Amino acid sequence: MTKAYFDASAIIKLGHVEPESQALIDYITDEHLWAGTSVVADVEVRQSLRRLQDRGAETDEHVRGFFLIELTRDIRDSAVALGATLRALDAIHLATALSIDDDIDFVTYDDRLAAAAHEEGLRVVQPGRTG
Repeated sequence: MTKAYFDASAIIKLGHVEPESQALIDYITDEHLWAGTSVVADVEVRQSLRRLQDRGAETDEHVRGFFLIELTRDIRDSAVALGATLRALDAIHLATALSIDDDIDFVTYDDRLAAAAHEEGLRVVQPGRTG
């Protein structure tokens, strides 16, 4: 079974059609995929999709189907230790993914977060992106 962690930039593409959306949907519909995200993504995605609703975004229920991972003290401490190059929520996403497993796909479309995840040894996956 493939384990994959999704940050908000990826989940948003499920509710707001972007060039990568179909490739991401194809990746997610793999029957052997465990898909997780932080509880903070729930807030991020809902807020972002509400802002985009006037421009064709769908409902804000796209975190359903994802295993929601609570923000624990250990994850918080790990996020703080990741360094100053990441924004706070991005550090939480990365720390959450690192708490799950070393052998996990990290799905993000945020270039800074992707670089940090790669530096931490995670496999960065960006369905629909080339290069």
